[in-house]
Amino acid sequence: MDSSSDSLDHNSGVGKHHAQFEIGGLLIELCVSFWKSRSLFVAAKLDLAVHLLDGSKSVEVLAELVGANKESLFRLMRALSTIDIFEQVSPRVFANTPISHHLAVNRDIHAVIVSEGNDNNYRLWESFCDTVKSGKTNSVERVFGVPTMWMAMQADPKYEEDFKKSMTALTNFKVPHLAGLYDYSKFDTVVDIGGSEGILMAELLRRYPNIKKGINFDTPTVISNNKRRGLRHSDDERYHDVGGDFFEHVPEADCFVLKQILHDWNDQCCRDILQCLYRSLRPYGQICIYDSIVERESPVYGQACWVDLHMMQLIDGKERSEAEWRDLAESAGFKVDKLIANELVVLTKKHSLQ
Repeated sequence: MDSSSDSLDHNSGVGKHHAQFEIGGLLIELCVSFWKSRSLFVAAKLDLAVHLLDGSKSVEVLAELVGANKESLFRLMRALSTIDIFEQVSPRVFANTPISHHLAVNRDIHAVIVSEGNDNNYRLWESFCDTVKSGKTNSVERVFGVPTMWMAMQADPKYEEDFKKSMTALTNFKVPHLAGLYDYSKFDTVVDIGGSEGILMAELLRRYPNIKKGINFDTPTVISNNKRRGLRHSDDERYHDVGGDFFEHVPEADCFVLKQILHDWNDQCCRDILQCLYRSLRPYGQICIYDSIVERESPVYGQACWVDLHMMQLIDGKERSEAEWRDLAESAGFKVDKLIANELVVLTKKHSLQ
């Protein structure tokens, strides 16, 4: 009997078992990752990191400050400390780490976490299996009893407020980069479709003095709320706020900008929006669409794929590949003129609307 052969077989079996154990552990870790995301959300909602900006504190002091149970709070912070969110510097005493400090001082990131991690978003994913099986989502109706997310937000002011803060935060984060991806100096009139508070339009006017007129276009409710809240991000006389419906009519322009608008809608709705823009786009004008281009070679391919699932589940929207952008453009009377950095699609008119 060859003892060395037996030993090799044994070692091989142990190694295979260990590999399977690691794979199993990884799968379980992925499955329970929501424990971590929910814990991060609670830490952000309670603003624990802000209370540690002036130094470490005991759980007892923190519990008093945020109105929490001291034992539950200790267990939360202990768990978060294992992933470098907070540090337990002595028994039951915690301090900020670089990560939790960032959560405290970067209020844009804080706003995104509070919005994306809220209870409603978890409830909206409960029917995801049904969506995958049927190809249709009814998550909003199941959770809120209304057909669209926009109606749900109107019925829940706090939900809407958190969402808008999150969108503003993401815009603040991305606008300097996005505004520099394309040269808008050749356009006389630029309209930002679904521009919300007008942050992107303000940046475009600041960067491109050749633009003669910049219009921030959104629903009449959004525009009136901006005025009521005193939200105007530009004192430039070229800047204008206009309310309307991008399915019906938009102001005439040389360039329309859509930042993360079309991924909210299915193909038919996008076609209707683009055809509406077609009617108001001047000859030789362009449409600049800031949305993901889902291609495997993209450095943000993984992120785009996951955002696509979120769009599918919540609002019947989607992220699109290059081929899908080209098909959509063609169906609405446009052609793809440029694809830039996997996040900007530039359209021009074909000779006639098909």
